[in-house]
Amino acid sequence: MSGEDDDVRYLYVIGFTSGLVKVGHTRDVRQRYKTHRSWARARGIEIVDVDYSYRHGTTAPDERRLIRFCTERWYALPGYAEVFVDADFDEVHTYFRALENMAAAGGWVSELI
Repeated sequence: MSGEDDDVRYLYVIGFTSGLVKVGHTRDVRQRYKTHRSWARARGIEIVDVDYSYRHGTTAPDERRLIRFCTERWYALPGYAEVFVDADFDEVHTYFRALENMAAAGGWVSELI
């Protein structure tokens, strides 16, 4: 990657057959997906839901919002601050999409912080 592509970041949410939900951000969404798929298979589970979006610039503020949203509702898997136990994927995904809609509209809304 070079030039304009260097600034692209991805925000994502992944649901697993076990009821775990993972949120995060990355520069390389394909590689991150492969990593999470391997992580899941090593534990005898599979990815069943996934959504991601891309932006130019940082996704870190929204990743922190997603983590906070999940932490307030579910327990993090011990040793994994971004993986939540028995989380409701649809609820996380709805919040994820709300963040994306606000980012597309050109800014952050403090009510979601």
